Amino acid sequence: MNLDPLEVLRSASVGMLDGSMLGPREGYEQASSLVFGLALGIVADQLENAAANLVEENDVMRGLFEEALAIPGLGSAALRARWEAAGNGKEGSLRVGALRESNDALRDLLGELLSATEGLESADVRHLEGHIWDELNRSTERRAVAIAPF
Repeated sequence: MNLDPLEVLRSASVGMLDGSMLGPREGYEQASSLVFGLALGIVADQLENAAANLVEENDVMRGLFEEALAIPGLGSAALRARWEAAGNGKEGSLRVGALRESNDALRDLLGELLSATEGLESADVRHLEGHIWDELNRSTERRAVAIAPF
């Protein structure tokens, strides 16, 4: 038997939303069933894209560290060594938990990179800051959950 977690979540979501899983409900029970069904659908969508989103974000952050290394005088020698190591890194696993750990570490280092740019006024630094903020905005959009049509 091949159990597909996404299919289980989506089937449960539909069953909760259309009432076929628990039968007819009214009032609070119906509202709770609808909310739970919606939540299951959102979880399925997030699970579907989690690994791809994390790999994409990690790759972009590694590219930002490489871009930072091309700017002379940006950051201390120790910080530059950490950027270089991060920029040369690769994903060791495609498990979501491992990707999140890597993502968290890269985000912490990205925060240090952004701090290192403070007070510097070169065009290269401004350009790098723009790339950093663009990626932070894109990562927020990747994590966004829409629950109503806009």
